[in-house]
Amino acid sequence: MKKTMVTKAMAVLLTAAMITACGGNAASTPTSGSTTATTAAAKTETTETTAAAASSAAEEEGGLFNREGYPIVNEPITLTIGYVANPEAGEWATTDYVKRLEEYSGIDLEFIEYADGTALSLMFADRDYPDMIMGCGSDKQIADAAEAGDVYALEEYFEYAPNWVDFLEKNPGRKASITFPDGHIYSLPCIDERADYEMRDVWYINGAWLDELGMEIPTTVDEFYEAMKAFKENAGKGTIPSNVEPYYARGITQNIGGALDLIASYGLRVTGESTYATIDDNGNVEFNFANPEIKEPLLFIHKLVEEGLMSKDGFTDDRNTGISKESYEGSYSEYVGYSEGRVAFGPLDSGNGKKPISRSQTSPIQRNKFTMFKTCQYPEVVMRLMNLIADEEWTVYDFFGAYDELDSCVEKRDDGTYYVKDKSNDRDHHYRTLENNIPSLMSKERADKLVFAESFENYERAMAAAAYDEWMMPNENLFPSFVYSDENRDRISELQGDIKPFIQQTLNGWALNGGIEEGWDAYIDQLNVLGLEEYLTLLQEEYDRFKANMN
Repeated sequence: MKKTMVTKAMAVLLTAAMITACGGNAASTPTSGSTTATTAAAKTETTETTAAAASSAAEEEGGLFNREGYPIVNEPITLTIGYVANPEAGEWATTDYVKRLEEYSGIDLEFIEYADGTALSLMFADRDYPDMIMGCGSDKQIADAAEAGDVYALEEYFEYAPNWVDFLEKNPGRKASITFPDGHIYSLPCIDERADYEMRDVWYINGAWLDELGMEIPTTVDEFYEAMKAFKENAGKGTIPSNVEPYYARGITQNIGGALDLIASYGLRVTGESTYATIDDNGNVEFNFANPEIKEPLLFIHKLVEEGLMSKDGFTDDRNTGISKESYEGSYSEYVGYSEGRVAFGPLDSGNGKKPISRSQTSPIQRNKFTMFKTCQYPEVVMRLMNLIADEEWTVYDFFGAYDELDSCVEKRDDGTYYVKDKSNDRDHHYRTLENNIPSLMSKERADKLVFAESFENYERAMAAAAYDEWMMPNENLFPSFVYSDENRDRISELQGDIKPFIQQTLNGWALNGGIEEGWDAYIDQLNVLGLEEYLTLLQEEYDRFKANMN
């Protein structure tokens, strides 16, 4: 896509309109490259020489680009951006966000769409790089390309990205998360530090049915059991459907919609995040899926299944199927609520003397949303573009839609807050922005300026996050997301591939069929055979290195 560069005057008008009106990681592993070592070295040397010459010219007084102000460039240039296709997101080039980004920056953006992770891997293997990629690339792919000398170390150009410098200086943990083992930063993340985003699922119950039965919202495990039992016994009466499923969960360990919220009510830190591990209060990696205390909540879950109070279908349904059943579910966990009459509740007091826990998640930082290759001749220009994307107003735009007179999704108020209108509940806004596929920067300070309309889908989450605050698992207890060392990365992935499916299958089986007491010892033995001890040792080693990098 090519656009005519706007003048500085037009850029100012665009800025005024925006302000005064209103507004993953590919997991594939690269195959061996087909380029010979000699050719590859020559290619890298030529690319670096060309880029250096272009950069020198760009920095001259009155040269190609402006260090401050907009547009970024004084004459049209074209940058290529690679990304992996997503049928739900459509073509990036056609989004309103991209069109306005081009107009405001003065940069023509051309997009290369890779059909899938395999196509992306072939690009890395052939070293047929665009100027940059967004929303894709695994740690290994980027690390291997960096080792080959094909990727820019971004910190060398941070002088052109003050938004990122300011954030990373204030948040050493976030900086450590995106720093590669060699000490360089080769990619920028998408940051989302909204309080409701740091919370995992919201646990819902049908408040309308409780009202019809004269029951209160449950606060204990026993009260929850009585509520589910009442839903079952009154199927077909009032507004309770005859095919009611009192409690619905997508198995035990699913991160979205699983029964982990019920297990956490027993005071156990459990997570469906990638490692299944958490951190205890002394900084040690813990693994509650091998903790005998998990037997108690699993026995209760089996009781619910056995008495017909918990759906068996949930153990095999995909997420979309689960969402379609919400009209006859009495209680369920989800990322966002969709049905009338549902109210957020929990966590529950199990009666075992331990404080119940509300789950949180590590994904406020999503790595590898932007990587720049040395095929790019204008690294300073690109970093200024990344700084623009990370600007506060452009971040709000990317998350929630445009704020202008023609298509108002967000209103910027005089007090500096952003009112996210109910129009943003229209999923069409996802086709107008790039969402979490680019390095937007929704810091906590910025998130605190968001005000949601009550009809907006995130309003209920924001209210639930405030209510759950006293039970929320502290961020320090989450196993963070960061780049593993080269020597441990592949082994950790291999062990995960054996351990996690075994846990999922076994715990689901106990929930459906019972037998946890008789099968526990064999379960632990098999985890040890699969390498649990080595797995936790490697995670501890990597976590200790991560903590050291924060200092």
